[in-house]
Amino acid sequence: MMFFIFFSHGQHLVLALNGERNSFKDQLPIQYKSHIQGDKWEGTAVIPLDYFPPTVSKFNAYAIHGSDLNRTYEALYPVPAGMYTAPDFHRLNYFRSIDFKALLHENWTRLPSSLWSGS
Repeated sequence: MMFFIFFSHGQHLVLALNGERNSFKDQLPIQYKSHIQGDKWEGTAVIPLDYFPPTVSKFNAYAIHGSDLNRTYEALYPVPAGMYTAPDFHRLNYFRSIDFKALLHENWTRLPSSLWSGS
């Protein structure tokens, strides 16, 4: 599993995980730019195809806004309200299917990259 975190001032963190919370590679390089305008920001990342394991089938996306008492959490596929006391972006059972084959056909048929061959 890949875990990408992008921040408004250009910082980023890319981790390769084997299951929940089991990082086997961290600080992977990535092309990332961010732009702040007023109270909004936008980031663009180019993620190498080799960072995705072959036959990717599950996906989720998250956002964190604000700070302290004004902090809010969003998810493309959220955990049902009231199930847990704190946000947790590692709950793989709430990830949903993605047709990665249609998005990146070459990812579906290629052999594992060196990143994944030892995981």
